[in-house]
Amino acid sequence: IDDTSFLKADGTYDLLRVYELIDFDVEKISYKKNSSEYYELIRKWNKHTPAYKNMNRVYSWFHQLHSDERELFTIKNSHLMEAFDIPACNFVILGKLLETVSIDKDELARFQYILRYEYIYEKIGQFLGLNLNDESIKKSIKTSCQHWLNIRKCKLHTGSWNDDYFTGIDNYFKTNFPSIYDAIINWREDIHNGKPTKMLWNDFQKVEFEIISKNICTYLHIKYNVFPVSVHDAVYLSRKDR
Repeated sequence: IDDTSFLKADGTYDLLRVYELIDFDVEKISYKKNSSEYYELIRKWNKHTPAYKNMNRVYSWFHQLHSDERELFTIKNSHLMEAFDIPACNFVILGKLLETVSIDKDELARFQYILRYEYIYEKIGQFLGLNLNDESIKKSIKTSCQHWLNIRKCKLHTGSWNDDYFTGIDNYFKTNFPSIYDAIINWREDIHNGKPTKMLWNDFQKVEFEIISKNICTYLHIKYNVFPVSVHDAVYLSRKDR
C-alpha cells in the first residue's frame, strides 16, 4: 500500500485505510490451539471486514479484540502496542463540555481538578466505601458510570435495579457536584426515531473523535511518518514506531 495514500484530500489522516496495513502473527498466540479463545480469535481475523465510521466513531474487528490480543498484530512486521489512552476519558471530555453550560464555577474547578490530578473512579469508590484494589469492582464502577452518564430527567432511576453502583454514583454527584448533576440530567436532547434522545454520549464521541482519531493521529503521521491506530480513546503504534 502506498504510504502517501494515508492523507486524505483535506489533509487529515485516513484512519480507515490503516487497518489494511495490519497483519496477524499467528505464532504469537498464547491460547491453546484447541481452546475456544484460540478459535474465536482466528474467527475474528478470518472474517474481518473493512473498518467503517458511523456517526462519530470508527468501528472495526480490531476494536472487538481484548487489549492483550491487539499486540498479536503487526504493521510492517512490527507488533502493535498501546502508546497511550486517556484515563476516565468520558469524564475528562465532560469536564471540558461543562465549560459551555451554566454551572457553579467553583464546583467546575473542583471537578476539573479531580480529572487533571486525581482519578474520578477512585473518588467515587471512596465515597461508596469500596475496595478499589479489587479489579472486578473497579471495572464494575466504570461500567456503572457509563450507564449513569446516559440517564435522562424523565428516566432518572433507570438502571438502579440491575446495576449495583448506579444509585451510589447518582448520590456521589448529587452530593458533591449538585449543579453539574443538574446539567447532566438536563443535557440537551434531540429527536431520533420519533423519540427524545439525550445527546451527551453523541457530544462525547464527537469531541473524542476530533481529538484522538483525527487531530492526534494526523499529527503523529505527518510529524513522525508513523501509522497510528485509534481505539476510541486509545492510540496504538507499532513497536518500531513507538
